[in-house]
Amino acid sequence: MIDEQAVRALLERYECPFGYHEVRARFMGAIASPLPGVVPLNDVSSLWGGDLPAVSSLEEVDTFVTTLIKGLWTPLAEAGLQQEAFELLPFTDSPTGPGLRRLCQIRLEEIQGFTDGFFQGRDELNLPAEASTCLNSLSEVEDFFANLFNLAEPPEASEADLVALADQIDELSEIATVEINNIMALVAASKTA
Repeated sequence: MIDEQAVRALLERYECPFGYHEVRARFMGAIASPLPGVVPLNDVSSLWGGDLPAVSSLEEVDTFVTTLIKGLWTPLAEAGLQQEAFELLPFTDSPTGPGLRRLCQIRLEEIQGFTDGFFQGRDELNLPAEASTCLNSLSEVEDFFANLFNLAEPPEASEADLVALADQIDELSEIATVEINNIMALVAASKTA
């Protein structure tokens, strides 16, 4: 089970440039990647530009590894192997301009995190056609979120407009979740074929 609070605290303590939601998605993308030899520690160090942050004791190293690899990577990998659905993080803010804008930003970062982890720094991968189609759809959803991000704070938006925008964000979030899970399932099936 993931201890979200411990992971968030560690990321903050070591000034990780990525939020929990994006780290989680990056790890899931790396776990789902068709590339051989994906190593959790490499993906952890990539969060800090390729170098692990400085730690001052073996206890800190143990906490670091236990929290990020055993506490986040491993449960995500186990869920992925069991083909449990990967869910984007729930968002509970009320439908206001700033809250919707923040949700669009989080969704963008989750999608970008997943694809960054999935591609492992490469520009393209040899994928089954269906997985490529799902990646293209995910890219389109990312574009929609980028456009919604720019629309999420209209100065004269009515409450009805904000509710409609929140509904669109929910629909796009569901599409992104489906596409990510389809990609994971298609790549996993191609590895066993």
